[in-house]
Amino acid sequence: MAISRFLALVFLAALAAACVKVSFRRPPAPEELARERGLRDYYLEVAKAFATADPDGLAALYAPNISKPMTLAQIRAWAAKFFAEHGPARFHVEKLTLDAVGYRRATATLTYQVRTTSGKGDFGGTEIDEFEKVGERWKMLSWEKVP
Repeated sequence: MAISRFLALVFLAALAAACVKVSFRRPPAPEELARERGLRDYYLEVAKAFATADPDGLAALYAPNISKPMTLAQIRAWAAKFFAEHGPARFHVEKLTLDAVGYRRATATLTYQVRTTSGKGDFGGTEIDEFEKVGERWKMLSWEKVP
């Protein structure tokens, strides 16, 4: 009888331990969730610019003072050439990690693929993106490829 009670208590303790998740992390505040949602929406805008082959729409997503690795004029010229050669493309986020999200600045690690209809202009990779908030929108300040 004592052994069956002991086994029942062990079983109940194991069951309770498997069902309970203890977290000391506070839940995110609504404004934190809104900032994170804004960053995720940024990449939806990138996808839209690629899907519509819109070089001005793509360039508008970057901060006016961007200089690393390209200036805004260089980004616009690259996009115009890319879309002229390949037409619309599919931008796909494979993995997005929001590393740091503040009120005015943010950093994200992005793994993505861009696929063209011909396949000749396909590219992708992993990069670290830095953002600043301009008004209500996030704009990219810089990006750096991760090897």
